[in-house]
Amino acid sequence: MKKKTKVSLAWQILLALVLGILLGSYLHYHAESRDWLISNLLTPAGDIFIHLIKMI
Repeated sequence: MKKKTKVSLAWQILLALVLGILLGSYLHYHAESRDWLISNLLTPAGDIFIHLIKMI
């Protein structure tokens, strides 16, 4: 049996902050990727998130 290693909440938050900084700095310098990413990934993900919050 494999033992699952649980990542603490502090590490999860730190990882999310680092990934957000990296993604934000990448999108800042690559405008052509920014438009595609916002329209095809971030907007639908945000809409789904808002609908899930409203469902609660």
